[in-house]
Amino acid sequence: MPPENKVTAAKVWSDPTAKILDDLLAWVTAYENQGVGEPGAIRMKLKTLRLLCTNQQIVSLSVGPATQSSRTRITLAEVGDVLNAEGLPPVQLLPDTSFYNENATGGPVNQKVVPDNLVLLTPASLSDLGFTALGVSVTALELVNSNVSELTFGGAAGLVGIVEKVGPPYRQYTFVDATALPVLTQPRRLFIANV
Repeated sequence: MPPENKVTAAKVWSDPTAKILDDLLAWVTAYENQGVGEPGAIRMKLKTLRLLCTNQQIVSLSVGPATQSSRTRITLAEVGDVLNAEGLPPVQLLPDTSFYNENATGGPVNQKVVPDNLVLLTPASLSDLGFTALGVSVTALELVNSNVSELTFGGAAGLVGIVEKVGPPYRQYTFVDATALPVLTQPRRLFIANV
């Protein structure tokens, strides 16, 4: 990914005086200047999108300057209207998912897949960025080489699930295994902003 596709907001977006709209417009222009077309989506967490609801620059564009309106907060729909009026792509919400990282510095933690302070500019369809390559897992290789399965090497790539029954006493174990690797084929079409 080109280093110029990783940027930082001029002022942290949790500050209501941050020029969020100016940041977004500058980043969309930088994206377009790479010759890859316009971004199709601005992707962020709901927590980040809610910061736009109280941002002075965006609120004043929606309801007028503070001298004309006492409102200091607008709705998510009004934020969308402001962004749309400025010709910006629609906001797509990123899921707030995390995974348990037992190897984290300082001990096990729930770690977010995408941190709250990141905003991504992407094509409308994420498949335009790349694809996920499926590989052959260790479990699949064992099944290919065993006489209890008719699995071929060509069919072994992807998600493999097996159920093993043992007993007495009778028990059933389910094993699921997969090998996958995301491949970014269009790195210039991904823009990451630390906000």
